[in-house]
Amino acid sequence: MANVTRYKTSKGEVRYRVRYRKPDGTQTDTGGGVRRKIDAENWAAKRVTVAKAEGTYIDPTAGKITVGELAPAWLAKKKLSAKPSHYRNLEGAWEKWVKPEWGNTPVSAVTREAAQRWVTGISQGKTAKDEQGNEIVLAKPRSASVVLRAHGVLAGILDDAKADRRIPDNPARGIELPRKRRKKHVYLTAEQLDRLAGSVMPWRRDLVLVLGLCGMRWDELIPLKVMDVDLKKHRIYRSERADGGRRHHT
Repeated sequence: MANVTRYKTSKGEVRYRVRYRKPDGTQTDTGGGVRRKIDAENWAAKRVTVAKAEGTYIDPTAGKITVGELAPAWLAKKKLSAKPSHYRNLEGAWEKWVKPEWGNTPVSAVTREAAQRWVTGISQGKTAKDEQGNEIVLAKPRSASVVLRAHGVLAGILDDAKADRRIPDNPARGIELPRKRRKKHVYLTAEQLDRLAGSVMPWRRDLVLVLGLCGMRWDELIPLKVMDVDLKKHRIYRSERADGGRRHHT
């Protein structure tokens, strides 16, 4: 049961607070500050009484944890499933873009408006004017990939906060994001590839041809051993780390 109580501030202004018991039996309140009694009663009905009955109650104190305090657990989770290169990108995005802006912010204090402004700032860059009125570039505009990665880190951390019932919804989801532009792929002809292979050091010629003709990635080529090359069957066996070490042929 929630109770609305009236009190006066140090300046003599009338305010209302909601006192109620949490599902674990402990007592808490909204901290006060509500000017109208009807607003406090509506808050109590929606956020406490109904939520407790429906099992959707969220303890306001749970949202005081900061984005920075939840980040290590989220990054550790990603490290389990992401490729090392992708994980390094996520970790870098956290350190460069998310942590400076949101690291000390309670998850309950993150708003959709602030998240949108942050994303837009990264995408468009920041400028200022000096005393002479000249425009100074404070931060250069960043690509859609950089913006999407930074947003993904923040949104992912807040997804965890929502799943743990620290916040009712994720304010970073549903904001406007830049679209990636597809780059035009340029492919070498067989003649161009042969010229390229011939222009490098002799021992690198075979590497260039294998990469160009077999469709292998660099991280697939480097681990190859002599036993992986079958000259009689004209096959190269490569190991896929992502599928448990099974071997494929090219």
